Amino acid sequence: MNTNPPHQPRLPISTVVKSREECYVEFTSEQADALHIKAGDKFSCSFLPPAEGESSPSLQLTRYASLEIDLEDFSKSVLIHLITQSFALNLPVEDVIESILSKAVGYKS
Repeated sequence: MNTNPPHQPRLPISTVVKSREECYVEFTSEQADALHIKAGDKFSCSFLPPAEGESSPSLQLTRYASLEIDLEDFSKSVLIHLITQSFALNLPVEDVIESILSKAVGYKS
């Protein structure tokens, strides 16, 4: 008895391989100390129009705040809601919590 799946015909598919560049800002240890930046700090960035008399735009970095949440402090009904949403949206609970908090503070990505 043959248990192998039936042979699937090969379909000619043509696609394009694209590359993506990543940009990052690197600070010296002295600059990081002066700016109170620690390894692993995360920032959002936006470009600002050139200042008067300047020709190049500026890059504004805004540090993300961290928030520690202890799920043991949540009520049973809140935990059930988070788990239900996690299953319904096929997302980790952390992403569900992040979405709720983003909506609460009016953050739009």
